[in-house]
Amino acid sequence: MQQADFNGVPKPGQVLVGQFAYLANDPNPDQSILNRMHNQSAQAAPQTPEEQAALSVAQTMQNSLIKNLDKNGIVATGTLNNVVPMVGTMIIEGELLTVKDGGGFQRLSSGLGSGQAKVVSYVSVYLVTDKGVSTFAKFYSDTKGSVQPEVATTLGVGSAAGNVGSVGGNVDTLTSRSQTAQSDAVLIAKQIARKMQKLFVAETWNSLTSPN
Repeated sequence: MQQADFNGVPKPGQVLVGQFAYLANDPNPDQSILNRMHNQSAQAAPQTPEEQAALSVAQTMQNSLIKNLDKNGIVATGTLNNVVPMVGTMIIEGELLTVKDGGGFQRLSSGLGSGQAKVVSYVSVYLVTDKGVSTFAKFYSDTKGSVQPEVATTLGVGSAAGNVGSVGGNVDTLTSRSQTAQSDAVLIAKQIARKMQKLFVAETWNSLTSPN
């Protein structure tokens, strides 16, 4: 995956929003794109109640992000399996994470199983050019805003407040954690859309025209 200079590059002809990785064994975002370009499935099916709950949160994130991008003047659609992005396509995807006790991040499905409810997204944005797939931006977002990767540790400050229960197979506890994560996903999607709108303005891509 190459980093490119986008000065003078035309605004994307389409924006695709992929499902954010949420399982512990899901591929990282870079590999997810390469998998899809080679007609391979990027994510495994959920198996446990925690994984099923995490999938629901991931779907909420994807749908909310598409809606909020549209509100910010960026017309987007969801990606489908086996889609090969064409030149001029922008792809937004990433990971859904929770903050570990003691620092660091883990995938959402693991976080729901450990009682940690604070959700963070690691967002990866790519642009397909005539030279290949290039990294456009990478950043972390939580319910309060977006930051660059080098200062992502600030997102974990005070994260213990997000712990809403302990593990033990308690369905009510998992439901509570899942509901908290769902609410966070909606708010995070708004923050990601705001960040993307700022990036588009910086590139003088003020808006996208809705496809016919």
